Amino acid sequence: MLSSYRIKQKSWAGELRQVTILFINLGIKASSLNTVTPQSLNELQIIVRHLQAIIYSYQGSLNKFLIDDKGKATP
Repeated sequence: MLSSYRIKQKSWAGELRQVTILFINLGIKASSLNTVTPQSLNELQIIVRHLQAIIYSYQGSLNKFLIDDKGKATP
């Protein structure tokens, strides 16, 4: 892309990248967050920090952190 910029190309330059998408279930349900304690928030913060460090070491990024009421699906 930089070479396209240097020659002042007027059309959009694109690039193809290999990406990986990762979904992680931490086993936390939204209903369990009704009684949030400082200890549970601290534990969650530690988990997210470790995940971020691992993701960033591969030059990745954490796009979303969602907790919903779906919980774990069991057959």
